[in-house]
Amino acid sequence: MLMIAPLAISRASGGNLESSVFDHPYFKGRTVPCLTAYLNTMQPKLTGSRTFFISTVQMFEAGSANANVFDPSRNHIMLWEPYSSPACDDLRHSRRDWDLQRDVRDDTRGSTYLLGRLEAKSLKARCLAGDHVTIRLKAGRFVNAKIERR
Repeated sequence: MLMIAPLAISRASGGNLESSVFDHPYFKGRTVPCLTAYLNTMQPKLTGSRTFFISTVQMFEAGSANANVFDPSRNHIMLWEPYSSPACDDLRHSRRDWDLQRDVRDDTRGSTYLLGRLEAKSLKARCLAGDHVTIRLKAGRFVNAKIERR
């Protein structure tokens, strides 16, 4: 009963629930293939490894969910939202792909395409505190993945 009460309070107050991408029904089983497809789009002949830092999945009352992915090799944070497509187009074609050098401002002037400095810092911290996935490719082909769950 003690575990249920905070959950009920969180939902009643409009809060959200969180889980790992490896536990959420939509993201589970898609994380490594989608990150690999993303890498093959960004760097098609990549040889070597890239590490991604993935925030927890935020689940909202209305039924929507999303996570953020920090790609330190590009210094980008992408919003990862589930779509019904069986392909991994949702991460590759994210509606928010923020370059932390170019898209961060003190004053965003209401733009949804820019991030405020505090928001960028918070999103990056959430990603760094989340799961870490290292994808290794050779000439654009998947070799293996190392997953560190937080």
